Amino acid sequence: MTRIPHDSSTQHPIRLPLFGMPWKLLVGLLAVAAVMVLVDEPLSTVLRAVTVPGDVDQELRFFQQFGQMGSILLMTVLVWCLEPPAIRRTLLDFGLAVAITSILALVIKMLTGRVRPAFGSPNEFLGPWWIQENLAVTWSQGGSMPSSHVAAGAVMSTWLWIVFPKIRWVGVVLLMLVGVARVRFGSHWPSDVPLGAMLGIVIAWLCINRLLGTRLLDLIWRTFVDRKASPAWPDVAAAIQEQQRSHHSPPE
Repeated sequence: MTRIPHDSSTQHPIRLPLFGMPWKLLVGLLAVAAVMVLVDEPLSTVLRAVTVPGDVDQELRFFQQFGQMGSILLMTVLVWCLEPPAIRRTLLDFGLAVAITSILALVIKMLTGRVRPAFGSPNEFLGPWWIQENLAVTWSQGGSMPSSHVAAGAVMSTWLWIVFPKIRWVGVVLLMLVGVARVRFGSHWPSDVPLGAMLGIVIAWLCINRLLGTRLLDLIWRTFVDRKASPAWPDVAAAIQEQQRSHHSPPE
């Protein structure tokens, strides 16, 4: 947990959160979800019925895993091998956001029990499964809202947006492909997609923007290992701010 001391005499004090919550984006996603509720069934039918070359669907199936375990492991290896320690530590914040988002998505799915497209209408909500009697519904039939794939993709996209601004739009495009794929392959209703994105963005923004994973490890380390250790989070915050400055600085 050793780090280079932060020199407050030459730099502005670092405060958290690093950036404000993207409220306009969240309101926009909520509005999109509200509109999609009105056209869930016809839009789902159209997207599933569109005929495209087989290779296109294969690529979509690949891209819909953005934010899932394989892509998480790949990004972890790349960041660990290519980035300095301060940026590596953002993996703690990213990992915490993934864990919280996954749990919350599961809880919401079980509370709403929305039926998936192949097994009913978008207006069928079964409610909390564990308190209903004689209800034989498998996971592949229910649990449509929200899309946990989109939520996980939103977490990764938000992490890229904050920590790696030079490739932030790559994450946005991949997230959009995840949403299209989940509807295309009948896993979700269209309105499940923006709701999943909202969940992932909010949790990721709270965890990564406030460096909750890094600060949690700081707390554990200084409590149980070395009480005199300097916290790592100021260096992580400074590294993120430098990434943002270099992205916005004009080329020399």
